[in-house]
Amino acid sequence: PWVVRGLNYDDLELITLLNGKVVQRARTSKMLNSVKRTVSYISRYITLEPGDVIYMGTPGKTQPMKPGDVVEVQLEGVGTLSNTVGQPER
Repeated sequence: PWVVRGLNYDDLELITLLNGKVVQRARTSKMLNSVKRTVSYISRYITLEPGDVIYMGTPGKTQPMKPGDVVEVQLEGVGTLSNTVGQPER
């Protein structure tokens, strides 16, 4: 993770792909809470350090996933995060 300066984090396009197929396309402006509000709230209780990651949730409906599926999240001007779904822990 890294910080990209000069972006309006409150209105970026967010695209989610499941196994290469677009399953979600939205803007961060549609999120329940803004990035600024979320960082401000968290900072009241803990000190954010370089490398910390804040998960903001999803701006829309989700899709069912199974082990082996590949989920990619693209954030305009920032990059792509790709994860393979694993087996549930027992």
